[in-house]
Amino acid sequence: MKQPSNKEINDYIDKIRFILNNNGRLVIKKNRDKNYIFFYLYNITDDFIINILLNLKDRDFNRVLLSNNEFHSKEILYEWVKEIELTDMSGNIDIREIYIKTYLDMNNKTVVVISFHKSKDYS
Repeated sequence: MKQPSNKEINDYIDKIRFILNNNGRLVIKKNRDKNYIFFYLYNITDDFIINILLNLKDRDFNRVLLSNNEFHSKEILYEWVKEIELTDMSGNIDIREIYIKTYLDMNNKTVVVISFHKSKDYS
């Protein structure tokens, strides 16, 4: 798949910001094992994820690919790797690279977060 230009990446980031800043929807796939464990260990909230998404930069971009989900086979997924500060359940602060996979549903003004976990868990 052809990878996007910096302008296309920044346009995508602008769409995420537009949706999230204008009463759009955020759907987070919390039931995926890696996401669920990560959310539990670091007490990740929807507001935390929104803040991360609103602060994505083109340098956080990793690649685009087509979804391999049979129900969303035409969705273009954007992968991101971003370094953030996290506080674990014991109050310890960690700096971690996180892996984020998103797609946009502009018809329904929705940002869908498929993956959100430590990047070393990403394969």
